[in-house]
Amino acid sequence: MIWQSLKYGISQVWGNKRLIAFYYLLNLLLAFFLILPLHNVLNDFAGRSLMGAKLAESFDMNLFFELIHEHGDVLSLWMGLVFIGAIVYWLSMLFLSGGILHLFIHEKSGTIASVLGNSARYFPRMIRLSLWSLPVLGILLSVQFIYSGIQRLIFGSDPYQSVLYWGAWIKVALRFIIFWVFVVIIDYARIHLVQNDERKTRKSLLAALRFVIKNPGKAFGLKALLIVSGIFALVIYNLLQIPLSNSAGAGLFVLFFIQQIYMIFRSFLRLATFSSQAELYQDAESQERIDNAEEILLAV
Repeated sequence: MIWQSLKYGISQVWGNKRLIAFYYLLNLLLAFFLILPLHNVLNDFAGRSLMGAKLAESFDMNLFFELIHEHGDVLSLWMGLVFIGAIVYWLSMLFLSGGILHLFIHEKSGTIASVLGNSARYFPRMIRLSLWSLPVLGILLSVQFIYSGIQRLIFGSDPYQSVLYWGAWIKVALRFIIFWVFVVIIDYARIHLVQNDERKTRKSLLAALRFVIKNPGKAFGLKALLIVSGIFALVIYNLLQIPLSNSAGAGLFVLFFIQQIYMIFRSFLRLATFSSQAELYQDAESQERIDNAEEILLAV
């Protein structure tokens, strides 16, 4: 079922090339507005001098501290801009998620205008769903404190340094797993909300919890497959861009081309995540209804 859902998701996204282009251009535009202020600061500081060439070759701590000394106020402003930009990016992706899911679940193919219209329709409910998800995140994060209690119970209040070292890494792994579980739950809550046009967002959240508990292998397996695909693409991108990072002329053009191909693939993969997860959820629900009907017939 995982492979079938993934194949269906990829084919559905491939049939909506305008959506891929729109999603890519939106991400490019948001990134541009974040990078442009920093580019101007670096250009004023380093310019096209030898210092600029040195900065471009590798990360230099001396140049970094000098940059902070010369433009500390501007960098502080830029960090604030990054924070605001992250919120704007999250809200933009949250806004589009409803329209994209509606396209993949109900329309199969459509126009950008219909995606934006449905995005506006679902956006208030997506905000409420995000707020309802905060208690779930809090409960999941409490798992790491259970580990801390177990560690204290076994090793006491003053454990060996090796215990503290490995314990810290275990906590990092736990936080990653918790975040992963949380993201998967929210993904399927959004799918339930759009598929059923649910008005009470807490019901969608509970439905997603039930789905993930009943189908952990399918839900997390599909997400893991998509994450691994993204990591694999990132590794290939880095292997290709490292030898070109210090190039000039045609080399820079090739590097720029590779970067855009990678960004387009990331956009394609994100849209495929929406489509394949929606297909998996619908297939699992259909199979559950069939199983329930068979049980009723056998009981009769």
